[in-house]
Amino acid sequence: MKSADEMNDDEGTLKKISMLGDLAVGKTSLVNRYVFNVFGDEYISTIGTKVVKKKLTHNNRKIVLMIWDIAGETTFNHIRKAYFRGSEAGLVVVDITRKKTLDNVSDWISSFLEITGDSPILILVNKSDLKEDYTFTMDSAHEIAEKFQTKALSTSAKTGENVEEAFHILTELIFSRSENPDI
Repeated sequence: MKSADEMNDDEGTLKKISMLGDLAVGKTSLVNRYVFNVFGDEYISTIGTKVVKKKLTHNNRKIVLMIWDIAGETTFNHIRKAYFRGSEAGLVVVDITRKKTLDNVSDWISSFLEITGDSPILILVNKSDLKEDYTFTMDSAHEIAEKFQTKALSTSAKTGENVEEAFHILTELIFSRSENPDI
């Protein structure tokens, strides 16, 4: 079986990214902002998983990001790990207006890394546009990120703040890892 690095479709090298996090943190909204540059206020729960492609060029290489938007509902805990298989990186999303979502980050990351090994991850602190409703600070998110030797980034699917940047950073991490496997 080919490794993910060797897998290609006609449009470029395939890289699987998993979107992780609790229910209603904005995973789907972030994907929709990044891939389609749209935002909708309506909430529709993801059932199981939804896969979306994003084509890009990185260092003169054609790449297809396969973004797996994985349901955050606890009823999907029993199948979630199967969706993690083959992921080369993960974006763990929290909602800055609900501290409980930050409290659950360690569980999401540990569960993901148990399946994927030492895959790169980023923590996205979403809904930064709702400043009056913050329930924790970015310092709290940075503390958790440090424990996992990663970064936390403030994002807003609504305004687009740092959405493109988050995927760019993650793509850089994927390729620096695959080009320097000892990292």
